[in-house]
Amino acid sequence: DELMEVVAEALTEDFEPIANIAGRIEGEDVTVAKVQYRLRKLAEAGRAEKSEITIPATEGSKARKVVGYRAIV
Repeated sequence: DELMEVVAEALTEDFEPIANIAGRIEGEDVTVAKVQYRLRKLAEAGRAEKSEITIPATEGSKARKVVGYRAIV
């Protein structure tokens, strides 16, 4: 799958939220849901690592926890 390889190349060595990873991928039919699916498949295949990360609080919002992914090097 071509999008799977593009998603794999977009991963860095640091855990990042799915939305940040999806934001780096260009294409007409690329959605957060499609990227999320590929990230899950990459994690199952041992090519990516999944973890819960904390987004710090900012003015007007509380800290929150989201799922993040990173490349396995």
